Parts: sequence; structure tokens; C-alpha cells
Amino acid sequence: MNLSKDVERLIDNMIWETAEGKVDWSFSEPPKVLTEGTHYLIPSYITCKYKDKQRIAVYERRFKHFTDVDEWFWTSMNIFLMLDNWGRVIFESEEADNKINSLFNVAKDNASKVNDIIKGLLEED
Repeated sequence: MNLSKDVERLIDNMIWETAEGKVDWSFSEPPKVLTEGTHYLIPSYITCKYKDKQRIAVYERRFKHFTDVDEWFWTSMNIFLMLDNWGRVIFESEEADNKINSLFNVAKDNASKVNDIIKGLLEED
């Protein structure tokens, strides 16, 4: 994908700041505009309020990829988007991108608190 340089820089910053624990992500329900009237499935929708200024989300979009009229397979792609204060999408990535995949992965790890769960399970009684 040809992300603009500023969007690429923003995503890079968010990846590092999330890894450093400076950004907190949480799972939530996607806005209806992303699900109603579409054939998309959204199993993971993760949001944050970046720098207490901007609502940002990353999510996995699953969809059928048709190879013929009656032949298809499921595929997916991670999406980066920005929302206004009323939950409307004001920016959405349109193509697959490795930086967005990386952001989705660190955001999902952060939101799931999986590291805390593992540490808790490894603690000795």
C-alpha cells in the first residue's frame, strides 16, 4: 500500500508507543457503518484515544474472495482508521499493509492483556 508518509510515521509512532506501554487499547464493537449493509465480518475491533486527542481503531476485516461465480474462499485484511467524536469514520486504509498488520498485532496484545495473564499463570503460589 502507498500510505502517505505522515500516516506511515503516525503508525510507526503508535507501534513503538504501544510497545512501550504509552498507549492503551481496548476491544469494542465496530461502528454500524462498518458492518451494516456489507458482507464483512469483523472478529476483532480494537480502539484507543491516541494522545487523548484522536480516536483510532484497527480491525480485522474478513470477507469472501470470489474466484468464480460459485467458488470462493475466506480471506482477511487488517484496517487502520480514524473516527470523529461521534463515531463516524473520517479515514480508513484501503489496502493491505505490513505496518498496519504490525500495529494490529501490538494493539491486540495490549488490549488482551495476555502478558499479564501469562505472568499471573507463571507466578508461584
